[in-house]
Amino acid sequence: MQRADDPNLEYARQATDLVLDYLKDHKDQVDPDLLEKLNWSPGDLRRFLDRWETMKKEARESDGRRSARELDDVLRGLGLRVPQSTVRREAARSDQQRGLRDAGQRARPPSSYRELYDAYIKSLSISEDK
Repeated sequence: MQRADDPNLEYARQATDLVLDYLKDHKDQVDPDLLEKLNWSPGDLRRFLDRWETMKKEARESDGRRSARELDDVLRGLGLRVPQSTVRREAARSDQQRGLRDAGQRARPPSSYRELYDAYIKSLSISEDK
């Protein structure tokens, strides 16, 4: 049985692995601003990486799956979520005359086509009036 937050858990696992890989690759030349922001010393960073590696190793080798559950709980506790789609859509507009909903997506035309677009829309309204 899959849980509802499994995609978020997998995302948190992958994001965490990427960060840990980056930190491991750069632990000898750590960004001093990062250490200052975290209020860590280079030794703190090494201990942090060692704890995560130990936790991940125990989770992989766990017979009782307790360590794996603990790692999953820690990953869930990070609060990382799969980013939502950044596509912006305008809400469907109500057609007051017919009681219909306009399901078409509305996006403004590029400014270079704005005058042509306005003329086209105006020509549509003129032809409907005839």
